Amino acid sequence: MRIIHMTQIYDLLQMTFLIEFYINSEGKQIDATSRHILGANGNDEELIEHSLKTRWCVETSVCSTSNGTCTTSVNIPLNCPTSPEYGYDDEFMRSEIMVLTTAAQNENPQLCFNNQLPTMKLYQVRSVNCSTEYNDVTCVGYTSYDTKRKVISISFKGAHGQDQIKELTNYSMKYGLESYYSVTNGKIFKVIQDYFMLIWNGGMQQDLRHLKYKYPSYELWVNGHSLGSSLAWAASAWIVNIGLYKPEEMKVVVMGASRMSDYNWAAWHTKTFPFNFHILHRSDPVAHTPTFVPSTNTTLFYPKTEVWYNNYMRQGDPFQVCQEADGNYCSGTVNPNATQYIDHLYYFNIDIPGWGHAGCPMNINDSHNSSAWHFARPVDCPKLFVIWCVESSQCNSTFVACKTLISLQLNCPARPDPKYAYDDHFMRTQQLTLAAASHTTNPQLCFDNQTPTIKLFRVRTVSCYAANPNISCVGYTAYDVSQRVLILSFRGSTGDVQNQLMSAEMVSGGLHSYFGNNGKIFKTIYDNFMFLWNGGIEQDLRSLKYKYPGFDLWVNGHSLGGMLSWVASSHLVTNGMYTPERIKVVAMGSPRLGDYDFSLWYSSTFPYSYHIVHRLDLIPRVPVIDPNTNTTVLYHPRTEVWYNNDMNPGDPYQICEETDGNYCSASVTEGLTWSDHGYYFNVNIPRWGKDGCPENRSLVSAQNCITCVGAGNKWCVESSQCNSTLTGCQTTITLQLNCPTSPNSKYAYDDNFMRAQQIVLASASHGDQIQQCLDNQVPSMKLYQVRTVQCSPDNPNITCRGFTAYDVSQQALIISFRGSHGDDQTQQLYDGYVNYGIQSYSGIGGKIFKIIYDSFMLLWNGGMQQDLRTLKYKYPGFELWVNGHSLGGMLSWVASSYFVTSGLYKPENIKVITMATPRMGDYDFAVWYTATFPYSYHIVHRRDIIPRLFPVSPHDNTTALFHPRTEVWYNNFMNLNDTYNICQEADGDYCSASVTDNLTMWDHIFYFNVNMPQWGRAGCPQNRTPYSQPLDTFFGNLVV
Repeated sequence: MRIIHMTQIYDLLQMTFLIEFYINSEGKQIDATSRHILGANGNDEELIEHSLKTRWCVETSVCSTSNGTCTTSVNIPLNCPTSPEYGYDDEFMRSEIMVLTTAAQNENPQLCFNNQLPTMKLYQVRSVNCSTEYNDVTCVGYTSYDTKRKVISISFKGAHGQDQIKELTNYSMKYGLESYYSVTNGKIFKVIQDYFMLIWNGGMQQDLRHLKYKYPSYELWVNGHSLGSSLAWAASAWIVNIGLYKPEEMKVVVMGASRMSDYNWAAWHTKTFPFNFHILHRSDPVAHTPTFVPSTNTTLFYPKTEVWYNNYMRQGDPFQVCQEADGNYCSGTVNPNATQYIDHLYYFNIDIPGWGHAGCPMNINDSHNSSAWHFARPVDCPKLFVIWCVESSQCNSTFVACKTLISLQLNCPARPDPKYAYDDHFMRTQQLTLAAASHTTNPQLCFDNQTPTIKLFRVRTVSCYAANPNISCVGYTAYDVSQRVLILSFRGSTGDVQNQLMSAEMVSGGLHSYFGNNGKIFKTIYDNFMFLWNGGIEQDLRSLKYKYPGFDLWVNGHSLGGMLSWVASSHLVTNGMYTPERIKVVAMGSPRLGDYDFSLWYSSTFPYSYHIVHRLDLIPRVPVIDPNTNTTVLYHPRTEVWYNNDMNPGDPYQICEETDGNYCSASVTEGLTWSDHGYYFNVNIPRWGKDGCPENRSLVSAQNCITCVGAGNKWCVESSQCNSTLTGCQTTITLQLNCPTSPNSKYAYDDNFMRAQQIVLASASHGDQIQQCLDNQVPSMKLYQVRTVQCSPDNPNITCRGFTAYDVSQQALIISFRGSHGDDQTQQLYDGYVNYGIQSYSGIGGKIFKIIYDSFMLLWNGGMQQDLRTLKYKYPGFELWVNGHSLGGMLSWVASSYFVTSGLYKPENIKVITMATPRMGDYDFAVWYTATFPYSYHIVHRRDIIPRLFPVSPHDNTTALFHPRTEVWYNNFMNLNDTYNICQEADGDYCSASVTDNLTMWDHIFYFNVNMPQWGRAGCPQNRTPYSQPLDTFFGNLVV
C-alpha cells in the first residue's frame, strides 16, 4: 500500500493559515477578498481568475496553478519578500528622525532642536483647524532645515485628544477612500487627504517652496508619528505627484502608522520611494486597525518597508527589517487582542508626547519632571488619589484608549540612577558566587575558584524555628581589600520542612512594623534575621567595619536569602550603622516580603537595590497577599531585573520601570516552575555552591543527575535531588541523556561560523553550481568531487548526493550531503523506515535506520571513500567537517559514526553540523554518539516540523527514538544577530520540542534567512536577499 505523502500531511498543518489569509474581517470569501487585494474593477475578471489559480510556492520555489504539496504560497505581488534599496540605520532613526517627529508635539520645535539637533533650524509651524464639527481639532505640521546635513524636513503631529480620534474613525469609515493622483489610480482615505491639503494650503506649500528655492540641492525628509505618519505618506505622494521633488531626493520615515490606502496605492508608493520606512513598536495596536472599509468594500494595505522592534526599543535592541509588506508577517504576527496602547506612545524607549512637550531634554527622564510638560507628573498623580493614564500621560484621563492605569506611586515608571546602573557581568561573576557560596560549609572554596580576592571572615549557623530545632538559618561575612568592600550573604531555605515551617509562620505571625513608620514585613523573616544577627553576625560585621571603616557593604541572597538581605539592609540603615548609598543590595528569586508602605520606603531609601528574576520562577510570584489576614496586598521593592531566557552569557534582560503589578515577570502567570527558581545565570545555585563553585559550571548538576539516573532513580530539576519528595517537583529526568550539560568550551558554538560557512556547504549540495557557491561565499574552499548515486532499486530518479571539498587556509576537509529531493524520495524514505526500521552496525552504539545507513554506503562505495582517502592522504593533518540539512543531516551522523568506528578519523578531529534533521536512532545510539563526538551541533529553526518527526520508530511504533546532542534552537527568523538557545538537554520536552503547535515546512526550508535549495541552485550569490523569500518575477503579469 502506498503511504500518504509526508508533504500532504504538512499541507494539512498549514490549512488554517491559508483559510484565515483569504477570508477578511467581514467574512468575504476568497474571490471577493482577492478582488479587493488586486484593486479589481468590473473589467478585471480574467486577472482575478488568474491570480486565484497562480501561486508562488515558497517551499519549491515554483510557480504553480495548484497548491499540491505547497504549504506556504503567495499570490500578492506586494508581499513577495524583498529588502529595501537603502539600508535601515537604527542610529539615524533614533538620534535624528525621532527628534524631528517628537518636536511636532511642541509649539516651538526649536526647543527640541537646541537640545538634540543644534544645527537644525525651525522655519515655520503651520496649525490649522481641520474639523467641521470640533473647534479644538487641529492638524499641525512644520518645516525646518539643516545646512550642515543639507536637508529640508517636513514633520507632522499625531492625533491629539478624543475629538480628533473620534472624527478620524468616523470619517474614515463614512467617506472611505478616493483617488487624488495623476501618477497612480490608487486610493487613500479622504479624511487624510483633506487634513493634509488644509495644512498644505494653509501655508506649508509656500514654506516648502521657499526653502527649496533657497536650498535647491537639499534632500527632503518627510516624517511623522501616528496620524502624522498618514499625513507624511500623503505629503510624499502629493509632492511627487505635482513634480516638486523626485522620489530619490526624499527620505520618508513614519512611526506607528495605521493603514490608509488600498493595494494599488501601497504598491505604487512602495515602488516609487526607494527610502521609505515604517517603524512599528512591538504590539502597537494602531498597526492592527483598520484593515477593511465596509463603505467602499476595500481591504487596506501598508506600503513597504516595515521595521519591527519586538522589544522596548532601547539602545542596541534588535529589529527586523520586514521583507513582506502586509499580512501575517512581522508586526502582523501579533494577536490583535494582545496589543498595548503604551507601545503606540513609546518609541525608541521615549514617551513621544511627554518628551516633545518637555522640549526633548538631554536627559530623557527629565521629560517627566520638566515644568514645560503640559501634563501632571505620573509620580504626583497617585499622591493626589487619582489615576494616571499611561496612554494619554494624564491624570484622571477619560481617554477612550486608556488601557493601562496606575493608581500606586510605587508603580510610576522610573529607571535606576545611572550612578547605580545594573551590571550583568558583576552579577554573573561575583554576586552569583556569593549567593551560591552560602550553601557550602566553607564558602572560601567558592571564592578561591571564582573570586580569589574575596576572603571569608566567618560563617554563622543558628537554629531559627522553635518548632524544629534542627532547621537552621545561615549567613556569612567576608571582605575584599582590592575592591574595598565588606560582604554579608544569606542562604536560602533548604528542603521541604523549612519551606513548610516558613509558610506556616507567615500565616500565624503575619506582618509587623520594625523600621519606624515605614511599613510592615513578615514577622518570621525578621525573626530569622535577628537569630543570625544576635547569633554572631552583628559582632562579625562590626569587627570588619572597625578594621575597614571606609569599605562599602554588599548584602546578598537567593530566595529566603534575598528576603533576609532586604531585612538586614533595612536594619543596618535604621540603626545608623550604614547610610543607604554605601550599600549594594542584590536579591535573586525572592518572594514578596512586606506591604506597600515598606516597599515604597525601601525603594526610595536604597539607590542600589536589584531583585533578579529568572524567567518563570514561581517563588517571586508569591505570596500576593498577607496569608495571615488575606487582605493586605504585598509588594516587592525596586528594581526588578527580569531574564526571560536561560540566563546564558549575553542573554538580554529587562530592567523593569515599574515595581510590582502586571509588569515584567509578573506579566506571566502560566507555566511557572521550580526549575527556574534553582537555576540562575545558568547554574543550579544550591548544587553549585555545595560543590565549591567549580570553574566548569555545567559539570556539577549534570554529574549528580547522571549518577542519580544511572542508579535507576529520578532526578528532580527543581530541588537538584535524587528521588525528591518536593511537592513542587514539576520536571523529573529519568534518562542520563537529558541530564543538563553544556558543550565543552573548547568546542563552543559559533553563530558566525554556521552562518558564513556551514549554511553555504549545506545549500551548495542542492545544485550543480557548488564551486560557484564556494567562490561567492567562501573563496578559500575548493570543490574536489561530487558524487550522485541512485539510492532506490526501483526508481532511477531517486538519487543521493554528497560532495568533498578542502580549504588549505583553514586546514579543513569537507564532506557534505544533500537533503531529500522530491515526493518520490520522501515516500521511499518513509517506506524504508516502516519496512526495515532500525538495525545495529558494527562498532556503532545502538541502532539506526537501515535505509539511512544503506544510502550512505551507496555514496561511500560510489566514489566518496576514494575521494576522502585521497584528500586525507594529501592533507593528513587537516580536520574534517561533516555537514548536511534534513536527510543530509542524518547521512552526516551515519558518515561521522562510520569514519570513527572504521578508524579513519578520531572523533576530536571531526566537526559535525546538521540542520533540520529528524530522529534516526534509538536511545543507545544517541548516548553513544553524544559521548563520542565533542563537536556535534544540530541546528533547528523555530517551528520546523521535520526535527519533531519520529518520536518512535515507524517500524514497530514502540521503540523511542532520540536526537544526539547538542541542539541549537533559533526561535526567530535566524536573521543576523538573532538570539539562539544552546540546549542543555538532548531530547524530550525541551527547546524546540517544547513547541508542538503551528509546525511548518517554511521553517524547514529557510535557515539563516535563506531558502537553502533555491539559493544553492543559484550558486549562492553574494546578495542573499533574492533568496531570502519567494521571487516576485512570476507576478509581473499580475501587477495592476
